[in-house]
Amino acid sequence: MRRKNRLIDGLLGLPWWMSLGIAAVVFLCATYILPAYVPAAADRLSKTGWIFSMPFLLAAVASGMQQWFRSRLLDQQRGLEAIRALTRPEFEALLGAAFRRQGYSVAEHGGASDGGLDLRLEKGGACTLVRCAHWQAQQIGAEFVQEFHGVMTAEGASEAILLTCGEYTGEARRFAAEKPMRLVNGEALLEMVRSASRSSG
Repeated sequence: MRRKNRLIDGLLGLPWWMSLGIAAVVFLCATYILPAYVPAAADRLSKTGWIFSMPFLLAAVASGMQQWFRSRLLDQQRGLEAIRALTRPEFEALLGAAFRRQGYSVAEHGGASDGGLDLRLEKGGACTLVRCAHWQAQQIGAEFVQEFHGVMTAEGASEAILLTCGEYTGEARRFAAEKPMRLVNGEALLEMVRSASRSSG
């Protein structure tokens, strides 16, 4: 079941146009190319080859809908209060959309099952891990920063980013200061979201 879920997540994580392209290639192979190598099943394949492309076609539709929702969510944000009112999944989707507009490839994890890891970013061969550190909390302490530094080290990532609508304690900032970690507070988060929203135009 876990392997099946990973396959589905992998398909949904592809850009819609990539899944659509794969669906087209699978359809052509199953309908026109494979029958030439399997004459006994040629007639059946030519009529049912489209079935093999359906998972990728459905993934393309679902991915396109996700992309539209996330872009709309990003462009609708006007202030920190609106961001604080988001659910955690919405908040993570918002950040994923913002990072995608910055040119990152984004994989969503959902921190509950990955040691606090919410997003994995890839850009220029470098891996960056992102954690939504108590998005509604007013102040984030050193404990959460230290914990995520451990995740970053274990994953061999180049950088870690923690984001919150609130602030970080002085101890948290001192811990992160000498490490490849970025602590993004509410003011910087709002500017990041606004900048990403402007970049859509």
